[in-house]
Amino acid sequence: MAGKVIGVAIGMEFVNGKMHIDTSWTTAVCLQERSKIISTASTLTTTPDVFDGVKQVLGDVLKGINPAEVKQINIATPQALNAVIEEDNLSRVTVVRLCGSASQLLLPFANIPDNAIKSKIMGDINLLNGGYEFASDKGANTPIARVIVEEVLQCIDDIAKSQIDNIVICGIYSPDKADQEIEVGELFTRYQPKINVTLSHQVVDHVGCYERENASILNASLKAWFNKFVKEIGKTLAAVNLHASFYLVQNDEKLISGENLGPALSQFPVQTFFPLEACMMKSTNFLTG
Repeated sequence: MAGKVIGVAIGMEFVNGKMHIDTSWTTAVCLQERSKIISTASTLTTTPDVFDGVKQVLGDVLKGINPAEVKQINIATPQALNAVIEEDNLSRVTVVRLCGSASQLLLPFANIPDNAIKSKIMGDINLLNGGYEFASDKGANTPIARVIVEEVLQCIDDIAKSQIDNIVICGIYSPDKADQEIEVGELFTRYQPKINVTLSHQVVDHVGCYERENASILNASLKAWFNKFVKEIGKTLAAVNLHASFYLVQNDEKLISGENLGPALSQFPVQTFFPLEACMMKSTNFLTG
C-alpha cells in the first residue's frame, strides 16, 4: 500500500505518503493517493495547549490507519509569529554590526517600536570594522573596512561577560558578499561556542541593512523558545506513534528538514511566520479541482 498523508492545513499541497499539519486551527487530512481523501478530522476551537489539539486530531485521523504507512509529515504553524504578537517567549539579543564608519547614525534597535518587545529583546550594541560598499556594476566588492580580529575577540569577551547568549552579526551588504559575517561568526563559535549566533545574510537575502538586521534580531530572540517548540512537535508525533521524518513549511512554502530534530530546523523561526497563505491557495486549487 502506498504511503499516506495527514494534513492539518486546508491549503497544503497533498503529496502521496506525506502528512501535513497546521497548528493554527488544528485540522487534519489524511491521503493515500494524490486525489483520494481517506479521512479527515478537525477541532472547532484552538485548544489552550496547541499540542493537545494536534494529538486530538491526529488520533482521530489515524483511526483504522497504520501510522507506519505515513512516510513524511509537513507542519505549517504560525506559532513563532504568535510569540511575537503576544510579546512572549522572547530572549535578549546583542547586535554586532560590521559597518566601519558607515550607518552609525541609525543604531541597531532604533526603528523597533518602544514597546514590551523592545524592552525584552534589546541587548548590547557593538559597531565593528567591516562591511562593503556597493556598486551597481560590480556588486559589493570594496570593503568599507577590514575585519580586525583583535577587535572581534575583545567584543566576544565583552559579550561573554554580559551573559547574553543570542547575538546577531549583520554586515553591510552581506547578502552580496558574506565572507566577513562568516569570519566573525566562526570566531564567536570558536571562542564562545555556547553563544547562539545568527548571521543576517542567512535569515534574509535582502541587501537593505536595517530591515535585514531587524528580522535577524527577531529571529535570534525566538531561537531558544523555537528549539523547545520543535522538540515538543517531535514528542507529540511520537505520542501517536508517528515516527516519519517531519518538516516545517516556510513562508515561501519550501520545507525545512526536521529529520532527527536537526538544528537547522529551529535556526530560522522568522522564516515560518507566514506559511499558511500559500498553502491555502494550493488547498483551494486542490479542493476545487
